[in-house]
Amino acid sequence: MKTLFLLRHSKTEPQSLIKSDFNRKLIERGHLDIKKVAQKFNELNMMPDLILCSTAVRARETLTGFVEETGKQYQIEFLDGLYHASASEILDIIHSYQHAHDAIMVVGHNFGISNLANWLSLNGAEELPTSGMHILEFETSLEPTTGKLIHFLKPKAI
Repeated sequence: MKTLFLLRHSKTEPQSLIKSDFNRKLIERGHLDIKKVAQKFNELNMMPDLILCSTAVRARETLTGFVEETGKQYQIEFLDGLYHASASEILDIIHSYQHAHDAIMVVGHNFGISNLANWLSLNGAEELPTSGMHILEFETSLEPTTGKLIHFLKPKAI
């Protein structure tokens, strides 16, 4: 059994002509929302073997809030290739890790992260809101339309 956790970064400050998109930071709501999702995640008693995170500031801050709130230690890799990656690019990255890990979390960006969940899920998946997480299970490898969406965590529903 393989498990995939897809987490969209939290709510950020608006885009600006002065600040690059890559360097946008979380706003207070983003910090609060990721804490709610992390608390709910703890209740599920699940644990990724590996977390792959975009190097964008907002993704890193989201992961920091998640890790602090769960209180767990994780193996984490930061990857430039996850910054605004398409669904197929994210899946290629996951495939390079899936043989060594049974439970992988990806912290990324829309639309790639939501499109990937929809593409992998047997019955489709809704678009992820900021701080939202889809949790999918697979019998063997992570391939399109073979995943079972077992949880959809979204801050407004917690």
